[in-house]
Amino acid sequence: MNHDPAPTPTFLWVWTLARFNPEAFRSILTETRFLEAHASETFGALLARLLEERVVQRHLWVALQKLRAGDYTFLIERDEGKLRLRGKDGPVFTNPRLGPAITFLKDIHLVGRQGLTDYGAAAAGMA
Repeated sequence: MNHDPAPTPTFLWVWTLARFNPEAFRSILTETRFLEAHASETFGALLARLLEERVVQRHLWVALQKLRAGDYTFLIERDEGKLRLRGKDGPVFTNPRLGPAITFLKDIHLVGRQGLTDYGAAAAGMA
């Protein structure tokens, strides 16, 4: 195993953005906190909130980011307070996901040139 020394500029950039807007990045921790914050709601109200805030709004936000890059990937649209399905042609793949995932793991020092780093092994419970 190897140990990469310093955080990369990408890692520092993501860390800086996360400090300004913690809702910009989702994880198991943010979703658990979301459920805990709304634990007093009825199941129906919680399900409605979950679908609206965590599925619909997230899809629209991601599609808007892709639209800024020139790709129209909206599967649903809002129209006069209603959601309308755009089409049933399935998801649009606009970028590869494995490369950015590996880059992210490198940026947070879990993976290096030789495979798992010491941090990566510890995170995987292998240390």
